[in-house]
Amino acid sequence: IEINSPSLDCFADEASVIVTVPADKSGYSFRLVKKGESGTFGDYPDGGYVGLAPNTDYVITIKNVSTECTTDKEFKTADVLSSPVEPILDAVQPDCATFEGTVLVTNAVQAQTYAIKLKSDQNEPVYASYPIGGYTNLAPGIYVVLVKSADGCSGSGAEITLVEPNCAHLFPTQTACSDYLYCEKDNFVQEYLCATMKRVKGENQVSNVIPGVFFYYGDFNVSQAMVGTQVEIKLEQTVPSGFKAFNYQNDSNVRVYENGCDPISSTIISSTVTNGKYYLIVKFTPTMSGVHVFSVKYDSKSIIGSVPVSLDNNSYEFGMIINGNKLGSSFGILGINTDKNCTDPAIFDRGQCSYPKSSTLESSASKIQEGLYSENVIAGDFSAYPVPFRETLNIQYAFDYTSDVRIQFFDLQGRLLRTYEVQDAHQGMITTLNIDFALRASQIYIVKITTDRDVFTKNIISDK
Repeated sequence: IEINSPSLDCFADEASVIVTVPADKSGYSFRLVKKGESGTFGDYPDGGYVGLAPNTDYVITIKNVSTECTTDKEFKTADVLSSPVEPILDAVQPDCATFEGTVLVTNAVQAQTYAIKLKSDQNEPVYASYPIGGYTNLAPGIYVVLVKSADGCSGSGAEITLVEPNCAHLFPTQTACSDYLYCEKDNFVQEYLCATMKRVKGENQVSNVIPGVFFYYGDFNVSQAMVGTQVEIKLEQTVPSGFKAFNYQNDSNVRVYENGCDPISSTIISSTVTNGKYYLIVKFTPTMSGVHVFSVKYDSKSIIGSVPVSLDNNSYEFGMIINGNKLGSSFGILGINTDKNCTDPAIFDRGQCSYPKSSTLESSASKIQEGLYSENVIAGDFSAYPVPFRETLNIQYAFDYTSDVRIQFFDLQGRLLRTYEVQDAHQGMITTLNIDFALRASQIYIVKITTDRDVFTKNIISDK
């Protein structure tokens, strides 16, 4: 008698046996029993004997029906292959400091091997023992963890998503470089803009956006090897469906800082569109290593006329690519809120700032905290008369848009003396203010006007 009892496939739990000799089964009867047990003879079943217990001793007997002579053969069925324990996953999500996360297998089995790859990766997985501490230094994305048992049987695996963090990089117009570097940025991040919609030829169209401007701020490290060489910054802007891209306000509001917040010369090369993404390309030559800051002031009104595909869940994403390398931690999200009752969410708060000691920032910290000075204040775009003034002062606006304005008076020590609010100010409009705070003769005062796009200042003098 010759037989074949094949090894079990992965996940099979029943064995089988086939009698190969004699090939012609006519004239014979067969009996298959577990060793030590009895049974009856019968015809050989089509396809052989199936449904046998694994890892078990059997005896097969053949009897010649004419002579009633018998022949026995003992054999042992194959054992069941081990099935993998499917992985249960957990994650440490990426943060804004590293933009990297960790995937953990919480029920890892030492005898098993594992592989991890992005769900979109079509390459063959590479299996290895589960690493101590899990799979670290992973960029945001959808990952699949695959598993094989000690016998090489594959499981179905499990899927987990590392979510791209929404880092603080979009800020209101009052934000200065020093605020970005030394304050708790989450206290005044610009989470979204409010977009007013109107129906135009049956379509929803953006008719206004507030606040009128916002800032992007991001920082990156310049190595010693990069000093004295040209560095390229590409500010990437991803635009929601149907929306226009934001335009930066002007060249003077595209800045690179080093040594804290010292501006350094830079050149705007171009604005380009590639694969549906918008890029502002700037080049500069660093004079020292260390942290550098890049800022761009954007005009919110530049997306007026957009026709969004949907009014829900629209957001822009901004982030830097330095010398061709995407800097994940520099990416932030700016939502678009089309609700009729939307209000500007950004509440500017310099309450938690740690300006460095022994620097030019220290001497101006109190003024910065009062909101009087920042790198983004512009002189001009309004006139004030008569000068010198006494009981009344006329403010005439020169900016080329309509905005609510806040008019503030400061003394030279940076103390806020009085605040006035004016609605719907526009070019050529005159606001007459009755000065109701105590004036000192021949004293210089600072007038600060804040619109929804800009901040303007002017020095004026009181009458004798």
